[in-house]
Amino acid sequence: MFVEIAFVLKRNNQLDLLSDVYKLIYKMPNISIIPISENIIEDAHKHMMKDIDILDSIQAATALRYDKKIISTDHIFDKIKGLKRIKPEEIQ
Repeated sequence: MFVEIAFVLKRNNQLDLLSDVYKLIYKMPNISIIPISENIIEDAHKHMMKDIDILDSIQAATALRYDKKIISTDHIFDKIKGLKRIKPEEIQ
């Protein structure tokens, strides 16, 4: 997730906000950092074989192993069976 945030900020010429955004994320309730396990890598590989890039594959595999939800604007996650994409603007 953090790499994706960096990509978005860089694309929007806002990379100077990166540190502040990370600090805000760490302060959010119910946020946990999940290590990438061998099982997640194996699951991600299956998604990569379906032409989903490595970062999206790892995020999808992690979400599927935990709560089956992902917060994203990326429509690629809509194609992954069993995964529910939540648009950021839908979060209250």
